[in-house]
Amino acid sequence: MTGKTKLKKDTKRTTKKIKGSNTVIQRNELVEANNIQSNDKTKGKTIKTTPLTAQEHRVLNTIISLIDAKAETFDTVKFDMKEFCEFLGMKYENHYTYLRNILRSLRQTEVTIESNDTITEIGWIRKPVLHKGTGIMEIFFEDELKPFLVNIDKNFTNFKLEEFLKLKTKHGQSLYQLTAKAKGKRNHKFGYELIKLRKIFGIKEGAYEMYADFKRKVILPAIKDLHESTGYKLGYKEIKVGRSVESIEFMIEERPNAEEKAKQKKTKKVTDVELPRVNKKGTLEEFEEFVTKLKEEA
Repeated sequence: MTGKTKLKKDTKRTTKKIKGSNTVIQRNELVEANNIQSNDKTKGKTIKTTPLTAQEHRVLNTIISLIDAKAETFDTVKFDMKEFCEFLGMKYENHYTYLRNILRSLRQTEVTIESNDTITEIGWIRKPVLHKGTGIMEIFFEDELKPFLVNIDKNFTNFKLEEFLKLKTKHGQSLYQLTAKAKGKRNHKFGYELIKLRKIFGIKEGAYEMYADFKRKVILPAIKDLHESTGYKLGYKEIKVGRSVESIEFMIEERPNAEEKAKQKKTKKVTDVELPRVNKKGTLEEFEEFVTKLKEEA
């Protein structure tokens, strides 16, 4: 009995707080990783043939937000299952098994990371371990994935978890991460060849082979998701070689939030307000209306 009590106390103490204000930080290579899974069996482990769902993306990035990216390394990530479910809007009693299934799916899913010299296939997580009687879930990551999540001081992407969770579609989530990666660029532009975009978005071979279909089913809905769910406004330009579209260039515009809009309204100059036109008869009433309007907009 004493051992169980001590385990519960120790495990609780090492559990981090889940908050929307947490920042998700990962190396750029991971943001641009290919999300197409193979149909292989490696060491008896079945690999998923479908990309991550929107809900799997939410769970994964919530877990990543609990990692200290400045640390040299980490062992595991621990969290309270009930707190985790409630944070993501799940009813604990109904979604306990659902969350475990998502974690199982993440264990079976691999991501392909390409660099100049190597192509690395890594599982998102190595194993989830539930501590009975505590409600604590402990996530073990693959050692090969850890360098993309910790000891990061350059070439990384960061974004607020709460904004990412507002996105409704998996393609919107992928485009949002690419946008977050490029937001620090001076010209606020970024582009990819269609072949690479298809891999990042997790489009299977044979699906949306015509560019018109890819644009209609993937690109435009992803841009719409960003516009409706986040503070970004995204434009795009099709780059053609001959008559065929070979790549897409995106242009970022960060829209002012509610606080910034209110500030802009308060600092509005008098010259920005249309002055009343005075006719020959004289219009004292119009001038008084003008003064009242200025006071309301101040």
